[in-house]
Amino acid sequence: MTIRRIEAPLYSAGGFDGLLDAASTVAHQFGAEIEVCFIRPIVANAVLYDAGFGFANPNLISQIQTEEESATKAAHKRFEAWTADHGNGTAIHWKVKDGAIGSVVAERGCLADLVLFQRRGDKGPALDEAFEGAVLGAGRLAMVVDGPLPADYLDHVMIAWNHSTEASHAVALAMPFLKEARRVSIFAVGEDGEPAPDLPELRDYLALHGVAADDVRLHKDKPVGECMMKVIEENRVTLLVMGAYTRGRVRQMLFGGITQKVLSRPGVPALLAH
Repeated sequence: MTIRRIEAPLYSAGGFDGLLDAASTVAHQFGAEIEVCFIRPIVANAVLYDAGFGFANPNLISQIQTEEESATKAAHKRFEAWTADHGNGTAIHWKVKDGAIGSVVAERGCLADLVLFQRRGDKGPALDEAFEGAVLGAGRLAMVVDGPLPADYLDHVMIAWNHSTEASHAVALAMPFLKEARRVSIFAVGEDGEPAPDLPELRDYLALHGVAADDVRLHKDKPVGECMMKVIEENRVTLLVMGAYTRGRVRQMLFGGITQKVLSRPGVPALLAH
């Protein structure tokens, strides 16, 4: 398995160039193509009611349609400008789709090897919906970035391992990146704060795929999430691989969790799968 198609959903103008820069870096690494799908920000064919009286407002519908068309044209213009300045031989395609963000991302992501997102910023709900469309709806590997990827983004890839189905899925889907990495390490904490007992088995599994992995020093006095962030900083991790929503989506939304922190806070680029 390798990366042959990257889906880059756009649902606003924010972070446009950074997202495409990151997609281009990954595409160049693996010889992949990119599909940029602009999801219209407002659904014009929704049933609209005027002040609760139950009849459609033609003027409002016309205004929405005009705004949709303007947003689409502006995004396509930026896309064309970016492709003109960043042509590196990578095949890149433009598509426009109407509909709910999560549904469109799930539909387009089903036939992609990677779905790429820029971190939340001020677009929190839209990113959450798009991310869930990728990892829950399409079951694909998602990459979350702050902006353009540095040239050394595969210098040190760290796997966050907890023996969950989600972590296992993430490792399997991220294998092309693990094989290209200069260094691979495993962050695996057991219930007692010591290294997880199945750590040698994961190392053996990775070795079967030609990936040599080492361990990282843990901080047993810290909660798992805080410990992981400290380990990332100490070891100059350049890419994180982890399962998404291993505690359950609703629980993470209500009480917080590592997935939410990875999505919302600037930091190391991450590959996630559910």
